Amino acid sequence: MINLNRLCKIYFTATYSRHGKNMDSTKRSLAKALSWRLLATLITTAIVYALTGKGEFAATIGIADTVFKFFIYFGHERLWNRIPYGRKKQEPEYYI
Repeated sequence: MINLNRLCKIYFTATYSRHGKNMDSTKRSLAKALSWRLLATLITTAIVYALTGKGEFAATIGIADTVFKFFIYFGHERLWNRIPYGRKKQEPEYYI
């Protein structure tokens, strides 16, 4: 079985260390992606059910939507962590 957490850590360790603490951790990005996909799946399933009245078809579409878009969102989130646009540089609390 593939250990997704280990796989993500391998791919994104260099990115995290290169950009410092202003970047979300891989675990945080995964948690955000999962929570968003759960909400989006429920919305997609509800819309398809409302349009077709077919629960099994709506669930199939909702699951297919989740599988594809989860990975797309996660990659998009990680790419945005490389872009400094809109971030304020954090100053240390004190200097020695």
